[in-house]
Formats: sequence, structure tokens, C-alpha cells
Amino acid sequence: MTGRDPGTEYRNRTLLPLVSASYLIFGVGLGGFQLKLADIAREFNMHYTAMGSLVTMLYIAIMIAPVFSGYLSDRFGKKKFMALAFAIYIAGGALAALTHNVVILYIGIFCIGAGAGMIECIGTAALSDSHPEKAEKNINLSESFYSGGAAIGPFVIAAMISAGAGWRALFIVPAILIVFLLPLLRITEFTVREPVGGHELERQSLFSLLKSKLLMLLVICIMIYVGVETVIAYFIDSFFSVELGGQAFSAAAISLYWLAMTVSRILFGLINTNTHIVLMVTYGLTAVLLALLALSGHAVAALVICIILGFVLGSIWPMLMALATKRFSASSGTVAGILVAGSGLGGMLFPILMGVVADNSGLRWAMSMLVLISVVAFVCCVIIFRGREQR
Repeated sequence: MTGRDPGTEYRNRTLLPLVSASYLIFGVGLGGFQLKLADIAREFNMHYTAMGSLVTMLYIAIMIAPVFSGYLSDRFGKKKFMALAFAIYIAGGALAALTHNVVILYIGIFCIGAGAGMIECIGTAALSDSHPEKAEKNINLSESFYSGGAAIGPFVIAAMISAGAGWRALFIVPAILIVFLLPLLRITEFTVREPVGGHELERQSLFSLLKSKLLMLLVICIMIYVGVETVIAYFIDSFFSVELGGQAFSAAAISLYWLAMTVSRILFGLINTNTHIVLMVTYGLTAVLLALLALSGHAVAALVICIILGFVLGSIWPMLMALATKRFSASSGTVAGILVAGSGLGGMLFPILMGVVADNSGLRWAMSMLVLISVVAFVCCVIIFRGREQR
């Protein structure tokens, strides 16, 4: 791109810090939510299935909001819809923090999910638009802030609760922090990427994109990834407490799981790799590690498995998003929205399924269910890789 003035270039460089900071804030709130979900459920007299439905509400919003916001942001501008996403997230945090009514709690969590899904969809697409040649690197690095926030979230929220803030701090604090990003959003430039040759790279309608076999395979992969990530993150506290008698390890398991994911994303943001091979290997290893976790009988062994699992899972989301947004560059917002919606579907269905199986057969059987589902994602990656080799 030529003819760019220094001011515009500077404003473009603030995009990665803006996106990374917003992911960090969302990650802190998410990490606290994972740690204190059981406490919230106890206050509202919820069992496993109802507890899982709180997580499901979050991911219903993540599934719905990005599809429309991603498509509209391609047409009317990503910056406007990022501002709208911030506003929705702030409103959701305020509602969830201030209510004593379970219905309002669900509405607040829905708004948090909608805002976060829109932020992740638009932020990822904007990073890919800005520097396509650095898409994997920038998306990995930005997502490392999300997982890093989730890693420190339990400690930050636990410290606030120990100081007398209560679990409601995990909703209101991220909302307040998002407010401080509004000035940075105001000065940030969002690049408009023009279509460059070839039908696949021209701007396409939502319905024509949904006919792409490649995109649908990527949606299945990201749906499974987020489903597995969500179940591990939200149910690991119960798994350590009920199955292993090691509740003292649960906070460390959640934090180190996300920390390992952060390290993985930074590493893959710095090195050059074959995206397709990495995806196949990571999904294969995920199935093996989940089987070991389901069979584990000691809290320390399960803790080690959680750490390795976090590292293995770390690169999957950024790789899938970079692969999709680069392949359909002129429809990056729409494609990112479709993938984030797929991730929301995984986050919506898996906690309910996990809760139902756990209520009826126990947490170990529920954890074992994830092994077979991970194998499905591995097969999808093989199909994608073979299709690429045959072209």
C-alpha cells in the first residue's frame, strides 16, 4: 500500500496493542469465571447441568453476534463495530455484577459473550487485513494475551475476593478496564483490504461462503477446539475436587493450563511452521492427552497433563483463524464471524453435554467423551491437508 502518511501508519500500528489489550481483559474475566463458576452456581442453587448452562449462555452469544457483526463490518467498517462490541461488553459486565436475579445474570453473561465474540471476530480480521504476511504471527501474539489473561485471571480475581470484593468483581473489573481502551480505539486505523485476484479472494456473500467445503471443515475444527478448551477450563475444578480429591490443585491447573497456552502462542508467533501439519499433530496429541487425563488417578499427574494439554491446544485457534481470513481476504470479517460462531456452537453444546454425562455417569466418562470428538477434528484436518496436496 502506497501514499500512506506517517500519522496513518502510526495509527495502524496501534491496532495490535488495542486488540491484544482487549483480549487480555476478556481473558482475565474468563479465567476468574472459570475459577468461581461453582461459587456462582451455589449462590443461585444450580446443579451441574444448570451450571453448564451459564457457560452455554456465554457461548450462545459468541455464536450469534459475530456472524452478523463480521458481515456488517466488512460492508460498513470494522472500527464502528469494534466500538459497538466494547459498549455491549461493558453493559453485560455491569448487569452481571449488579444483579441478584438469575434472569438478569443470564442476560448479562449473554451481553459479555456477544461483546467478546464481536471483539475477537473483528480484531482477528483486522489484524489479518492490516498485514496478511504476518497474520499467523500477529494473531498468535494477540491470542497469547487472551490466554495470558485467563492464566492470571484466577489469581487476580481470587486476590480481589480475598480483599472483600466478592465474586462479582470478575464481571465489573473487566468492564471498567474496557472503558480505558476507548481512547486507543479512537486513534486506531483499521485497514480496508481490497479484493486481489481470483474468485475465492473476491468479496462474497454470507450464503456463498457457507457453501465452501474448506470453510465448513475449519468450522468443525474450531467448534471442537473451543468445546474441548471450554470443558477443560470450566470443569477442571470439579474434576480435581470430585474425582481426584485435590481441590487445592484446581486453581494451579487452570492457571498453568492457560499459561502453557500463552507460551505456545508466543512460540508459534515467532517461528515459521506448516499450518496444516501443526493442526493435524495438535489434534492427534489432544486426543491422547485427554485419554490420559480421563484415566489419571493422582492430582499431580493430572496437573502435568493439563499443562501439556494447554501447550498443545495453544496454536490451534490462531492457525485456524489465520488460514481462513487469509484464504478469503476480502471477506475477512464475515469469515472470522463464521468461525467465531462455530466456536460459540462448540462452547454452547459441549458444557451442556458434559454436564448431562457428568450428572448421569460421572466426570471421568464425560472427560472420555472428548477423546472421540478430538479424533473427529484430526480427521477433518487430514481431509483439508489432502485436499490442499491434490490441488
